[in-house]
Amino acid sequence: NKTSFSRYKNLYRLVDSNGDSYIETPDRVVIEKDNTDGFYEVGKGYENRLDLISYKFYNTTMLWWVLAEVNDIRNPLVVEAGTVLRVPTLSRLYGLGGSII
Repeated sequence: NKTSFSRYKNLYRLVDSNGDSYIETPDRVVIEKDNTDGFYEVGKGYENRLDLISYKFYNTTMLWWVLAEVNDIRNPLVVEAGTVLRVPTLSRLYGLGGSII
């Protein structure tokens, strides 16, 4: 179930006086460096595509934001070929305060 990967699933839905609905802002998830982390050099065809890199390592595109967060990428649409990314193992993402998976 792909929705189980959403970091937004447990957030409150807020409704303003006009009836407009918003999702509360999630807390930032900190994923410390670990000696089990892998590294990946972004190749041709994967530039600006953290979703594809997420699929390559996690078998889902939904965890693209993990790669952005751990590599301090503020604009996921600007990731050049040759950039070396730190890639935490999927098993490390389980149970991080219930925030990830």
